[in-house]
Amino acid sequence: MDPQTWKHYFIEVNPRIQVEHTVTEVVTGVDLVQSQIRVTAGESLADVGLASQDDIQVRGYAIQSRVTTEDPEEDFRPDTGRIQMWRPGEGA
Repeated sequence: MDPQTWKHYFIEVNPRIQVEHTVTEVVTGVDLVQSQIRVTAGESLADVGLASQDDIQVRGYAIQSRVTTEDPEEDFRPDTGRIQMWRPGEGA
């Protein structure tokens, strides 16, 4: 948002559901996938209970984590199988 004009600018718009959508669903109580399907089928945002921004209330907190496996001996290609060791990520 430009504080001089208070205009909003979108940097990126994705027409798809993000992997992290479940965090939004947990804290808002809105099933995003169901809502998208219903709107695509012709219902309005009001029909799905989202007539205005005030219809969306954040309640609580949520954290999502993912475990990805890589094999360092195979040029860090994705790996499958049972997790036998876990090391948190580290950086500079």
